Amino acid sequence: MKRTLVSLLLAGSLISGTTTTVFANQTFPDLNPASHGWAMDSLSFMAQKGIVKGDEKGRFNPDAKVTKAEFITMVHRLFDKYSPPTFVDSQFLDVPKNHK
Repeated sequence: MKRTLVSLLLAGSLISGTTTTVFANQTFPDLNPASHGWAMDSLSFMAQKGIVKGDEKGRFNPDAKVTKAEFITMVHRLFDKYSPPTFVDSQFLDVPKNHK
């Protein structure tokens, strides 16, 4: 599950196309730049977008396993924010309105 979480975080940072200047340890006090520095930008971005959230005490708990429910919640938040519109109302002048 940790590998999946990392993949999800990296995908989120790639979707943004930018890096953030806020460090994740300002959001999650239990992250250590020495041991979690490789994921700090991605975690900060995902936290700012509301995709990952800490526990009730505001901690990220980086060494804890991600449950299925937590993973599905993060995926739902990610695709809810970054999914393309599924329906586009187009007007084509050369096609009759009753055409199916």
